[in-house]
Amino acid sequence: AVIGAVGKKKKLEIAAEALAKGQAIPQTARDILAKPFIPNWMYQLVGGIGWQPAHKRPRRVSAALRAYAKLATSADRGAVRDLTQL
Repeated sequence: AVIGAVGKKKKLEIAAEALAKGQAIPQTARDILAKPFIPNWMYQLVGGIGWQPAHKRPRRVSAALRAYAKLATSADRGAVRDLTQL
């Protein structure tokens, strides 16, 4: 049985009410809230797309940053300047 956002909201309200009274959260509420909100196939579909900016903005890259980029080692080596690359 698929439970939507309304059902999860109701279970959250039940859990909050129980906690406010110092009681344990009912098992039915815990069972529903333990299930993922988004189906796995949808999570994988959207996750595979990745985040993309809404629009490309023009960026000015300084000469100093370009020079550093040419001399920098990779992140796994600490991303430090390697003067042997001159």
